[in-house]
Amino acid sequence: MTKAEFKKAIAALSKAELEKLLLDTFSANKEARTALTHAFGVDPAELELMLDDTRERIWKAFHPARGYYAKSCVARSNKAINEFKQVCKEPEMIADLLVFQVEQIAECNLEWDFYARSSDNRTMACAKFLARHNLLARFEQRMDKALAQIAMFSFVSCERTLESYLESISNR
Repeated sequence: MTKAEFKKAIAALSKAELEKLLLDTFSANKEARTALTHAFGVDPAELELMLDDTRERIWKAFHPARGYYAKSCVARSNKAINEFKQVCKEPEMIADLLVFQVEQIAECNLEWDFYARSSDNRTMACAKFLARHNLLARFEQRMDKALAQIAMFSFVSCERTLESYLESISNR
């Protein structure tokens, strides 16, 4: 169905039929639920709950009940963050999740030594996001701690701080 055909079909519906269609779509499809929630706005209290839920999903991605595969852990945590980004446009909340992901990678790497490449990629993405949204000062302490843990197993210098990491990124 084209967009024009869809528009004509919607115009032919009564208000009750349109309401039922929207509610059914909202219930049946996760992507539609996300889009409709975003279109009608999200309550700040609900955003906090979603933030907590997403943090839990990231934590579970790196601490599964069974099995452990590094690539899928990072992919699942990225998926959780991307789903949150579709609903929330608040840079501070997104930054919190990105920093939390870097912290989880650093923590798990101490145990499993899987994430050397992922830690550098995700840390770089997080640091760029923080710089772009002027949130470096707010998250500097958490990032420095994660970078110190990452430096234990990565090619990153042990004395690297968030600022020196950003300098090295700008030189790439």
